[in-house]
Amino acid sequence: MFECITCNYKTSSKFNFNRHIESVKHINLISNHIKKCDNCGKSFTHMSSYYRHRKHICINMNTTNQQNNITQQNNITQQNNITQQNNINQQTNNVNNVNNININCDNRKILSKKEILNINFPECIDIDTFIDNFKTSNKLTYNQTKTLLENYQSDGPKAFGCNLYHYLKTNCDEQMRSIGIIQNIKMVPFINNDNQSRSYLEKTPDGWKYTKTLDKLKKLVIISNDQIYTHHNQMIPLSCKGENIIIHFLLKSSDYTHLETQIQNIEKDKKINY
Repeated sequence: MFECITCNYKTSSKFNFNRHIESVKHINLISNHIKKCDNCGKSFTHMSSYYRHRKHICINMNTTNQQNNITQQNNITQQNNITQQNNINQQTNNVNNVNNININCDNRKILSKKEILNINFPECIDIDTFIDNFKTSNKLTYNQTKTLLENYQSDGPKAFGCNLYHYLKTNCDEQMRSIGIIQNIKMVPFINNDNQSRSYLEKTPDGWKYTKTLDKLKKLVIISNDQIYTHHNQMIPLSCKGENIIIHFLLKSSDYTHLETQIQNIEKDKKINY
């Protein structure tokens, strides 16, 4: 079978097929069929249609496509510029955040623990007045001394020191309230300065000051033991080692980091309420 796809012609005779190939109809169709638009690739069977397409339609399509391409390119460029600007802004914000953190860190370094205590707790009762009142007018109660005695008898000086700190803190708050001073944080007039308890800050009439002597803390332990004896006719047999353990736990309980956390929480509450 012989077939001309262009003309849709089929024959089983080779002779007839050759005649068809040489016919005017076939030659015209072949000649017209190859007219394609170079811009869009569209084919035409008539030359008039081809020229009309090239002159009017394809030119407009070309212009529209070019405009669309330009618009699309402009959109891409604009989007890239926005993305780039966002990245720059993000980097700037990151730098500002780092700078703010550094500034805050620098401020924390500038203010020592002593200065922070003098700023936040200038009205705290001084340690000498506190000790005098603790010995005379603001003594431990019967139940408090009983608890301290039982603590020492059952669990030793560590338990005694922890509970004594709690009672001293309550006692200090009561002393301050009696003279019209109310603080948001209950505290004692001594604050531990480091984890090794090598030094601490005590409140003096001239403000908070560093000290390494433990004499005043020893006084508090001795006074407490005397008051236990007054109420229960028993004294805690404190050795030098046992006394040091109690003092160590008084300082550990009054660690500055605990107080700093409470200060930060109060500042947060002030900002929220504001």
